[in-house]
Amino acid sequence: MNDPNVIPPLSELMAAMEFDETDLAANHQEQLSPNQVDHLRGLQRRAILIGAVGFIALAFLATLFLYIAQRNDSGILSLIGIFLTLCDTLLVGMMARQWFRLSADLRDNAVIIRSGLLTRTLHRAGNNSQYLVGIGDVRFPVKKEAFRTFRHEAPYTLYYAPNAHILLTAEPATT
Repeated sequence: MNDPNVIPPLSELMAAMEFDETDLAANHQEQLSPNQVDHLRGLQRRAILIGAVGFIALAFLATLFLYIAQRNDSGILSLIGIFLTLCDTLLVGMMARQWFRLSADLRDNAVIIRSGLLTRTLHRAGNNSQYLVGIGDVRFPVKKEAFRTFRHEAPYTLYYAPNAHILLTAEPATT
């Protein structure tokens, strides 16, 4: 359905955002569904894995540059080693922050509900595009298929995890 004036049925949005009736029913009660809990735990595992692999790789590179810098008395290689150490710290910090945010959402088992006129925003940077939907000042990145399913300035209700700020489900608002 490509008519920008017609809001597609909920089933199209469910398919595009990969959620089902049980997810939406739990979100109506301001709680996470079992599927959403599993999804958030998977995101937690991913954050830990990325953090661990990044830490090991950057720590190895930093150590290598610092060792070579010491052997060759090179200030530039020392600076590169220090820079890699700082990058390593930032990466681990970002992954830890994501893990803690997801932990808070899983612990609280809470969902925020926001209703209003939805806006769609497309940010392009070179060959990359970021698809955003939101209500008011709250925006969420979504997949391209979901972005196309939403209608700009139409009434929707969004359900999201408050700490990790992840859009879980959405539905056209009933007026």
